[in-house]
Amino acid sequence: MLVSHSKPDTLDNSVLISFLQSQYPTQFPPSESVAGLTLLASVSPNAKLSSSRHFKRICGANRTASCRTFRRFKHTDLKVGGVVPTKDGLLTANLTYPSTGAVHVTHVLEFVEGRMWADIKRQSNPQLLASLGDALAQFDAAFKNVDLKSHSVALKRELKWDLMHAAWIGDNFRALEFVAGALDCAKIDLVRSALDQFNTTTLPALRALPHQLIYNDANDNNIVVAKGAHKVASFIGFGDICVAPQSATWLYEQGKPLRIAVHIIQGYVARQPLPESSIPLLYNLVQMRLAVSVTVSAINRLENPNDAYLTISEKPAWELLAKWNKIHPSLAHATFREAAGLSAVPSAVRVTKWIQSAKPHPILSVAPSTKFVTLDLSMGSTLFAEPKDWTDISRFNKIVADTLDQAGGSNVVGVGRYSEPRCIYYGDAYKRQTEEGPEWRTVHLGIDLFVAAGHKVFAPFDATIFSVTDNDNPLDYGPTVILESQTSEGDKFWTLYGHLDPEVLTRLTVGSTIKAGDLVAHIGAEDRNGGWPPHLHFQVIADSLDARERGDFPGVAFPAEIAVWSALSPDPTSFAGLSGLSTDITVFPDYLAEARELLQIRREKVGYNLSISYDVPLHIVRGFLIPVVKAAHLQNNLLNTNTRYLHPNMIRLSQKLTATLPAPLSVCYFVNSGSEANELAIHPFRGMYRGAETAIKTLKDRGEPMGMFIAESILGCGGQIVLPDGYLKKIYEVVRAEGGVCVADEVQVGFARVGSHFWGFETQGVVPDIVTMGKPFGRFNNGMEYLTRLAETRILAIGLATLQVIHDENLQENAFKVGNHLLAGLERVKNAFPKYGGDARGLGSIWPDHNVLKIKPPICFSMDDADLFPELEDVF
Repeated sequence: MLVSHSKPDTLDNSVLISFLQSQYPTQFPPSESVAGLTLLASVSPNAKLSSSRHFKRICGANRTASCRTFRRFKHTDLKVGGVVPTKDGLLTANLTYPSTGAVHVTHVLEFVEGRMWADIKRQSNPQLLASLGDALAQFDAAFKNVDLKSHSVALKRELKWDLMHAAWIGDNFRALEFVAGALDCAKIDLVRSALDQFNTTTLPALRALPHQLIYNDANDNNIVVAKGAHKVASFIGFGDICVAPQSATWLYEQGKPLRIAVHIIQGYVARQPLPESSIPLLYNLVQMRLAVSVTVSAINRLENPNDAYLTISEKPAWELLAKWNKIHPSLAHATFREAAGLSAVPSAVRVTKWIQSAKPHPILSVAPSTKFVTLDLSMGSTLFAEPKDWTDISRFNKIVADTLDQAGGSNVVGVGRYSEPRCIYYGDAYKRQTEEGPEWRTVHLGIDLFVAAGHKVFAPFDATIFSVTDNDNPLDYGPTVILESQTSEGDKFWTLYGHLDPEVLTRLTVGSTIKAGDLVAHIGAEDRNGGWPPHLHFQVIADSLDARERGDFPGVAFPAEIAVWSALSPDPTSFAGLSGLSTDITVFPDYLAEARELLQIRREKVGYNLSISYDVPLHIVRGFLIPVVKAAHLQNNLLNTNTRYLHPNMIRLSQKLTATLPAPLSVCYFVNSGSEANELAIHPFRGMYRGAETAIKTLKDRGEPMGMFIAESILGCGGQIVLPDGYLKKIYEVVRAEGGVCVADEVQVGFARVGSHFWGFETQGVVPDIVTMGKPFGRFNNGMEYLTRLAETRILAIGLATLQVIHDENLQENAFKVGNHLLAGLERVKNAFPKYGGDARGLGSIWPDHNVLKIKPPICFSMDDADLFPELEDVF
């Protein structure tokens, strides 16, 4: 990389090459052809150079630091290219521009191998984002103790990207207004609002913080990602290094949704702490970085209307600024604090501690004999047999009513738990799409108290009526009240009451006061409370996030964000003031802690012969294939025994199974697994040989008769190899000519999985003497893995249901269409990495050096599922 210490003029390639060869003869021998160094026709500031050697781009702008500062990177993991000495051993060289005669001081940096961040498709990768935070922390740490007096230029200059001097954009609103034909006043107001906040609050706070040299330019084209790893290897482009507080070092170009910011902050603080006093400034600093970006683009558009490159970031910057502005500053602040390892909402800790000594009035009036019973609405609840039990609200309401009746009727209060992940929130109203796929707000942030409609609700504390609203969308809160209270220490908190009777909408007035024990509302009936079974949704709020403007507050959260939202809405159990209501009834167990405990106990108590998948193992609690689940359930209710007795399931399955096979295959042997099926097929024979041709030749040479030949119709664990056309046909002819038996192993590939045919051997145009099968029979079962124990009546029922589902849902055709679609996507992945060669075939992808990725998705895999995988090509 060649770096100029001042803005270069247009430079002819030959002049640059001559300069490099004269000053750096070792790197660019004059006698060597320079064909490998391909330059642009002219080089302007920040223009990229394509080079086979050490140089990637020329960067303009004043350089504030001595080249010796690059030595500080030796104490980091960053592979920042060192300064290449000239032939005279100097760190800089003078480059004369023929067009002007101007002399510019330059230095050359070693090229760093890697990919630019802008070229990474999956930039939301948590590991990669955390690595960026770590790299920025390393930069800050390396330059933290630099003597700023030795960098007087950096102290004095006013760089437009230095947010310490960002107020300059206030003098350039005319540029924004001039290009308003492509914008609108609302967008310009976003910049004005951000600048007002900056001038009044952020800038004074920044000036009070310790200052140091900061990188200040972590944009997509300055971050180098290591090849073959989700790790930032280096930074390039140090022209924007300036003196500013540590807090303003790194989040500028990361004005993306909060989830991305969380990973960056976590990576940063894992290396070194972030000053707590800087965290409240981050939200506005992101706004200001984007405000500077759109202002610079507007000026560039006016000065260079025909240069599209200068405004390339304008549209995404405006979009990002609008998106960022929709995030509440308090939510961002809480998120940043939690990511930095601090209490997300400090007041919530104090309020929760205060409630331990307070005596709230009971929010419901219940008899002393009343029982509080947990109503399990979680993902793993046995109350729900199928998705319709919660997608059909009438069925859900009936399940709740029946469960409460069985538990004791009017003498029971059903309790829906706090922090409970629930199936019922799997709907479009709770869904958002991310680069990782869809996700839903499913974790409940309050407690539900199921009582009869008309039941009175009382205020637990003295309060002010904060809001009274009818959230009348289907399955919303319905009539809702939020009360504002205050602890003896002055901390405000809010309590939310949802699913009320509409009479409250006219009886309570916002701003009026209410005493502890006063009537708040009545429980609403199903047709008046948003459509739910009669119950009270009770929630505590530590920061209202301006809920008064909306009249509600989120009652469920995304699982990945529950740490922040549980701080914003802490456990409300003790706030309810109800005797007999305890956290073992009201709080769902920490499922992440439970998963860690399960893993630890498994390692201690279960043998290593049973492997477990994924670096972070999945904790599976529910699966869905309704006909198969129902078949197992119904048969369990009747009888579950072995095959020693007469039972119609065995006969029915034999008939249905043999109907899928060509004649003369007509007799079934039921065993417990695909492995047992293969062992049974092999049992009559002795001696094992690998490789058909070798085995046949060896047997002939020994004069021994051929016993059997067994092969997968598509080689699975052998590399997902699709056999050449006619391969099995030829082998079968030779084997049978020698008196052998031909066995097709369909354990992994049978049951319509190949798409074009029901059985893999059919793709070869052969009919084996024996077919073994197993795994796909259970692939449709209610789980992730296989269930192939066909020697009991329950599993026979599952086998029947599986065959019926394949037929009814046309899954063979689905496998054919989706499989071809997935294979086309994998071809694109392969072509994106031509230097690795490799192949993509069947339902798998294979790469060189014995590196095989085998993919066998369930036969119900959808087009959307198939589309997701090729998008993740960065995993390679």
